[in-house]
Amino acid sequence: MSFTIALLAATLLLFLPGLAVLWSAGRRGWTAWGAAPPVSIALLLLTGAVGHVAASDTVHGAGAVVLAVLTAAVAGATRLLARPVEDPREPSRPGGRWWPAAAVVSGGAVVATVLGRAVGSATAWPQIHDSIFHVGATTMLVRDGSAWAGDVTAYARVPYPGGWHAVAALVTGLSGVDPLTASHALLTVVVSLVWPVGVVLLARTVWGPSPAVLTTAAVSAFLCYGLPYQLLTWGVVWPFLLATALLPPVLSQVLELTGLVAVAGGRRRIAAAAVLPVVGAAAATVVHPAALYGVAVIGLPAVLERLARAGRHRLAVVVAAGGALAVAAAWSVRPPERLLVAGAAGGGYGALDVVALVLSTVSQHPLSAAVGALAVTAGAVLSVRAGRAWVAVGLVVPLALAASVLVLPHGVVSVLTWPWYSDVNRLRALAVVPAVLAVAALARNVAGRAGEARALVPWGVPLVVAGLAALTLVTAAPVVRALYHPETADRWWATPAEQDALASLADRLPRGATVAADPFRGGTFLFLHRDVTLLFPVGDPPLPSRPGAVEVAARLDRVRSDPGVCRAVVASGLTHVLTGGDANADETALGDAYAGLARVGSDTPGFTELASSGPYTLWRVDRCTS
Repeated sequence: MSFTIALLAATLLLFLPGLAVLWSAGRRGWTAWGAAPPVSIALLLLTGAVGHVAASDTVHGAGAVVLAVLTAAVAGATRLLARPVEDPREPSRPGGRWWPAAAVVSGGAVVATVLGRAVGSATAWPQIHDSIFHVGATTMLVRDGSAWAGDVTAYARVPYPGGWHAVAALVTGLSGVDPLTASHALLTVVVSLVWPVGVVLLARTVWGPSPAVLTTAAVSAFLCYGLPYQLLTWGVVWPFLLATALLPPVLSQVLELTGLVAVAGGRRRIAAAAVLPVVGAAAATVVHPAALYGVAVIGLPAVLERLARAGRHRLAVVVAAGGALAVAAAWSVRPPERLLVAGAAGGGYGALDVVALVLSTVSQHPLSAAVGALAVTAGAVLSVRAGRAWVAVGLVVPLALAASVLVLPHGVVSVLTWPWYSDVNRLRALAVVPAVLAVAALARNVAGRAGEARALVPWGVPLVVAGLAALTLVTAAPVVRALYHPETADRWWATPAEQDALASLADRLPRGATVAADPFRGGTFLFLHRDVTLLFPVGDPPLPSRPGAVEVAARLDRVRSDPGVCRAVVASGLTHVLTGGDANADETALGDAYAGLARVGSDTPGFTELASSGPYTLWRVDRCTS
């Protein structure tokens, strides 16, 4: 029941504020529903900003009031200033307008059900260290009553976009559930509603309102393994998944704006049309900056082609020059070193590996992968013939970048691929957006040849796609389940029993304590049960940038015999140590990085045992003098 409430809260927050504003502007149907999530997220982020400035709790009841006031104010201003937008295009068959909606609702229900069964429970933990940070950051926001995205950087102690966490905190406060359940509810709504509705809107903008096209686009949104299923199985990349799901509505608004510019639609209309893509792109970027780079990769070719075909060649040259400068500036940003190599394969892969990468973007099942790849290729060719060559370009570029990560040394390719962490799975997720448009182009061509009046055509292609989607779901569900319920003990970061033990020990810690705990043995889950500072907050080697961290991890047991270790303890502010727990397999690559923690015991001078629970023991660090 609590998960159902959280689902309802997430759905309302992601759609209702945006719908109120867009309806005030005269937008209806897919134009309103598809574009609503970026607008809603912008209003949610603004709600957090207002609370931050006013130093008030915006996570709980006051947040709903602030959001309602902001939504009403923006909707009212929109109604006064914006001219109503009417779209004369209607489906060519009466009643056909409901087919895409039926595909979204039924497909979303199937995906939500299958993934729900794979996860098993809304309180099940993904067994990967990213989950500790993402749910932990949301937990800290809720504890502080903050929905301000900027606070996430304070919790992470590194620059990190906090859009996802701010929205998840508001879902938590509005529904009254725990942050993990709220995160899963938000994730479910993004995958089953936000993503397919945005895809339908983009397909409508590009190919028109044909029921066959829109229904195929809706079903295809649930088809490709690369998005959302690969990202669901790759780890807790929830902010990136949400940002990528927002790309279709943002791109749709970019294309609408370009259309007005191409026909010289008047300064006032152009200025009004520019608001939605700017607001949407900004909101998506706060969720994850990779969204802005995705708009550049797919949207810039679309804008240039549209202007060139409209005869606005001078403007196209100006946009190309400005776009080139903006792209050069964006890609020249010096990212943290870890982003340059985070997902890089380092080269050494061959042609067959590249082929497998492309096919598995569609599906993990050989049959559906082959058929789907043929459909996407045919649709890309048809897109070029229909004057939408940017669809093919948007498909090829991300896949080429992903292939280069496999083939080239990471030092070479990371200059271009770092916005996606040089990760092939994030890059091919970007390729899914134009891939879905290509499949819709194929449906458009088939429907155009056979005639919309025939019932077989609007349903034939979608049914074939639905069959392929079923195969995708069948292959995706076990991989998702493996992320939450590993088959081998060494793949767990913290078993349910260990998590219960950690929750029990957390009660013995004073607020604000600084704790050293091996992150590969579940220790970082303490962050979720108590407001403490973790010396090792993520599953990585100890960070040299943290005072004393490396010495504490490797030689803490020598705190009384080694003055250097004592100085490291003092510098780090360490007050407590957690020992015990089963090691995760990823720790083997680190060697003895955390050996100093493992050697702390009852016969180790300088520590006082406070409590034990399950496999863990909590110690207080006694004062030492160097």
